Amino acid sequence: MLKNARWALWKNPEHLTERQREQLAWIAKTNPALHRAWALEEGLRTVFAIAKRSPIEAAEALDRWISWARRCRLAGLAMNRAAPPAARGWLTCGQSSANRIPCRVASRVT
Repeated sequence: MLKNARWALWKNPEHLTERQREQLAWIAKTNPALHRAWALEEGLRTVFAIAKRSPIEAAEALDRWISWARRCRLAGLAMNRAAPPAARGWLTCGQSSANRIPCRVASRVT
């Protein structure tokens, strides 16, 4: 069942079908670490969405996300204490008219 659930993990939550929502619920019950990683990825996606509206609010949201990520207990995710100031530079990616490079986040759970 996990093999067939990858589309549910890749799609934006607002575009999920009912079956994909059921698959995410199944993942939450059977593989909490994978569900936590998915939730972290969606949280970071939200931070970037906020950054399009307000970089100041996004910096606060990023600080909350980093705090959450540090406490998530995922083996493959190592968060450095120096991450927040360095990470704030990500929020400006793609905002200037000269820089239209889309931002992407890669995540991996081991």
